[in-house]
Amino acid sequence: MTRQDAIAKLILDVLADIQGYDTLAGMLEEQFHAALRHDTDQLCLLADDIVELVDIMDQRREERLTLIHALTGDQAPRNIDGVLAQLNPMARASLSVKWQELESKVHDCKQRNTRNCELIVEQNTIMQQVLHGDGGLYADA
Repeated sequence: MTRQDAIAKLILDVLADIQGYDTLAGMLEEQFHAALRHDTDQLCLLADDIVELVDIMDQRREERLTLIHALTGDQAPRNIDGVLAQLNPMARASLSVKWQELESKVHDCKQRNTRNCELIVEQNTIMQQVLHGDGGLYADA
């Protein structure tokens, strides 16, 4: 793979992940509402879809790391900043904007995922208290 091919692949992967994180954000929003409705069937379907999408994006991330290391060689830093430093100003600006957009979408999905996990854990805790008692949940008769 030529240097130009590696840069093109890197850009395509970033663009694909931007779309992937848009899709993931939608799925996480659906998951949140399914959890609010206690819709276990929908939660199971979404979980499978989320895992599949995350696996695909994680594979692209691994490929991106390989590309970045190949493009930066022994130079420091061996990260996206190292690649950006090697690009002409127009390409650097374009990739930098897309990279920031990707980072923003990753952050957004992490927040949504944390919110969903907290809701589901809270629901599970309440259900366990109802099913198994929790000392002070109900007054003695």
